[in-house]
Amino acid sequence: TLGDLKKANKAISKLTSNPTKLLFPKITGKIRLTTHSDAGFHNLPDQISSGRGHIIFLEGEGGRAAPLGWTSNKVKRVVGSTVAAEALSMQMALAHSIYLRAILAETLGVEDRSIPIKAHIDSNNLHQAIISTKFVEDKRLRLDIAQIQEEIKDQQVQVKWVNSDSMLADSLTKKNAKADKLMEALKTGTLPALRN
Repeated sequence: TLGDLKKANKAISKLTSNPTKLLFPKITGKIRLTTHSDAGFHNLPDQISSGRGHIIFLEGEGGRAAPLGWTSNKVKRVVGSTVAAEALSMQMALAHSIYLRAILAETLGVEDRSIPIKAHIDSNNLHQAIISTKFVEDKRLRLDIAQIQEEIKDQQVQVKWVNSDSMLADSLTKKNAKADKLMEALKTGTLPALRN
């Protein structure tokens, strides 16, 4: 629509008037993939669909990190809860991380599981559903969580809950979310300390 075009022009104007240099630092030492995934429940213009996003960093010693992959799009199906949106977002982030790890492992000539994956989420409800044996009533959500649990076990993924202020993917999912911490990580090539 004309409104979308105006928003796009405004965003382009803002970006070109304030250019930002991104730093891709030299990554040394033991490497790992660090993933941040997030979702916004029913936050798209139709007020039915949910948005999701994730960013994956290659991290080395001293917190030095470079972005390897990211995405921001619509959750693949209409969901009935924030936890369901977050679970689907995490599924996509894990699939992307596992794919990137396989490419890295082949490039470096190492076993893929020798490159750890650390996944960060800011949904405490999802985190509790993943790490506990608590019964999830929603059958579809139960399957999504079971898939995540299987990938965590089979792919040796570590999941960590972080405070919403530390969620680097927040600005990929919400219209007015602050991107300060994500931009700082991209500008400095260093991941910030995360708050639990």
